[in-house]
Amino acid sequence: MSSFVLENKLKEIDTITERIVLNINNKYKTTKNNKISRRIISKTRRKLLKKNIKYYLQILKIILD
Repeated sequence: MSSFVLENKLKEIDTITERIVLNINNKYKTTKNNKISRRIISKTRRKLLKKNIKYYLQILKIILD
């Protein structure tokens, strides 16, 4: 693979990660300031992150192959 192609793939990867992070942040903004809601939000965010990272790694494999 030429360096140009690799560079483009890395840019794609960066945009995908940015989208994932933005989606997670937008979905789970803290609406209330009480501890319970924040705890729930952080738990769901962590779960989502784990799922998204797995999904993202699959995308990476596809892109890089």
